[in-house]
Amino acid sequence: MRLPACRRRARRIKVRQRWKLAQVLASAPDALLDTHEAERRPVAARVLGLSTKIYHAMNSRSLAGTQRGDEERQLTLSYAGGPLAPADTTGRTTGPRAGDRAPDARYTDLNGRPGRLHEAYRGPHFTLLALGDGADHAAEQLPWPRAGAPLHTLTVPRPGPCLQHAYAVTGPTLVLIRPHGHIAASAPVGQHTSLTHFIERAAPSQAK
Repeated sequence: MRLPACRRRARRIKVRQRWKLAQVLASAPDALLDTHEAERRPVAARVLGLSTKIYHAMNSRSLAGTQRGDEERQLTLSYAGGPLAPADTTGRTTGPRAGDRAPDARYTDLNGRPGRLHEAYRGPHFTLLALGDGADHAAEQLPWPRAGAPLHTLTVPRPGPCLQHAYAVTGPTLVLIRPHGHIAASAPVGQHTSLTHFIERAAPSQAK
């Protein structure tokens, strides 16, 4: 189990390092690179502890027969509380937090095209989810520089029940997704402090 898990982990680490390095080379703050170790250290400790626990629990069980849940596949991995994902200040108490892995769900965009969120997140770009009526206009006002990683805006004017539940949407909402599929920031339309704060820390200086 360890070898496939390590390979997946190595690929994910490369993606996380790559977008941060690319942003700094495009004039984002140098401190962005320092966040990598700060974010990865507690996660690495958790993975090592989990691997040790599974190893000792195996006893006579075969490697092929070992059960792999969401935690073993690192689907519950989160950077919440880290340097790029501080505690939420909008009063939200439900739904995924900044730093959590962005949930998957089906959607129908502004032009009536269906899709899945995880497919939209794939690639070296950031994704801005504009959920609900009027969220597309708020998305247009969010400052994003031309330099560095591109921003793809995905407008879903009428999110379905599954998407609403997955992201705890109760009204027009903006959700910024990092290139590796974790939530950068999320806020109701009109309360964009957490979004602009992330952009200031992780995007080239033209965003300021």
